[in-house]
Amino acid sequence: MAIKALYYVFAIFSVIIFFLLSQEPYFIDIKSSSSDIAKIQMNDVKDYEMNDDKIIRVLSAKKATRFEKEDVLDGVYMSFLKDKFIYNVKSLHVIYRDDLIFLKDDVEANRSDNISFKTQEMVYDINNKIAKSKERFTYKSKFLDIEGKEFFYDLEKKDIKTGNLHAIYEMEKK
Repeated sequence: MAIKALYYVFAIFSVIIFFLLSQEPYFIDIKSSSSDIAKIQMNDVKDYEMNDDKIIRVLSAKKATRFEKEDVLDGVYMSFLKDKFIYNVKSLHVIYRDDLIFLKDDVEANRSDNISFKTQEMVYDINNKIAKSKERFTYKSKFLDIEGKEFFYDLEKKDIKTGNLHAIYEMEKK
């Protein structure tokens, strides 16, 4: 009786071993081919862009994550020099994908001649040099305060289109 039981256990064990050996060793796909897995993640990022003479752009972010098709930055502050003005741009979240930059949550842009711009969301097309938003925005300069909804700004042509505009122009600032 004990020999029959041992024979059955050995037979069952042999069948299990046969099935295990005939399986492909790494059948389970542990690494997904999905693009939502970060390729690299960095904290306290600083990026400098220079020309022959000086630093022309400084970008800092609290966190930067690179995915297969996009880069995501959190807590972004950028300062750059263009047309004799210093620009400062900040946003809580920035996504860079397909030559488009999506700025989200508390987007602010300031220029060294006291011009400021605020909105909650903006998209910048790098190739066409166009900034646009469907969110409310405020624009302030020395003599002009503007509030509006939706804007389209062509940086090359210096042409701006906006809707639901409310502007206050003061001849002298109090």
